[in-house]
Amino acid sequence: MQTTNSNSIINCAMLLSLGYISEATTYAESCGGDGSPGSGWERDKDEDDDHWWRRCIAVSAAMMRPAKYRMRRGR
Repeated sequence: MQTTNSNSIINCAMLLSLGYISEATTYAESCGGDGSPGSGWERDKDEDDDHWWRRCIAVSAAMMRPAKYRMRRGR
C-alpha cells in the first residue's frame, strides 16, 4: 500500500469518526473511491474507542477502493 493511499484512508477514517459522513463520502469519491459507507453508519452505544477506530479505518479503506474492487455482501 502506498503512503499516499494510507494517508487518504486515515483522513477518510477521521471524517467518519467525527460523524462527517457526507464529507467522508465526497473525500473518498474525490480520491477515486466508490463512496458511501452504507446506511446506518454510526457508533454503537456500547462500542469502545479502539473498536470504533478499527471499524472507521476498515470502512474508509473500503470506501477508497474503486467500484469494480468492492465486494458485495448479502446484506
